Amino acid sequence: PGWRNLPLVSKLSLKKCPSRLSDMFPKISYTGNPYLPASGLELLTSLLAYDPSRRLSARDALNHPFFSENPLPKHPRDMPTYPSLHETGRRKAEPSSFELEQQALRDAFMQDDARFSRAWHRPR
Repeated sequence: PGWRNLPLVSKLSLKKCPSRLSDMFPKISYTGNPYLPASGLELLTSLLAYDPSRRLSARDALNHPFFSENPLPKHPRDMPTYPSLHETGRRKAEPSSFELEQQALRDAFMQDDARFSRAWHRPR
C-alpha cells in the first residue's frame, strides 16, 4: 500500500527540519573563495534529496550550472597521474636485526615443539 494508506499515518506528524548541510563546509577556502559555492551546495542538496521525485537525476546533475562556473573542471587528460606502487619494482625492505632475532626464536621454538611432539607420540 501507499504511504497514505498505512494505518495510523494520519496520526503521525513529521516536522520539516532545515538543512544543515552548509554547516559541513568551511565558509572560506585557503584561496579566499567560498569553499563550496551556493550552486555547489544546491547541487549536493538536490542529489541527497530523500524524496525520489525531488532528487536530481545523474543526467541533470551533469548539466547543473555548478559545472560551468569558474574554476572550470579539468579535462581528464590534464589531471596528474601517478604510477601504481606494484609497477615500480620495489623490493621488500630487508628485515631488521630485531626481526631476524624474533624469527630465529620462532624457528627454534618450532623445532623444539616438533621434537617434543614426536617424543610424546612415539609408540611405547
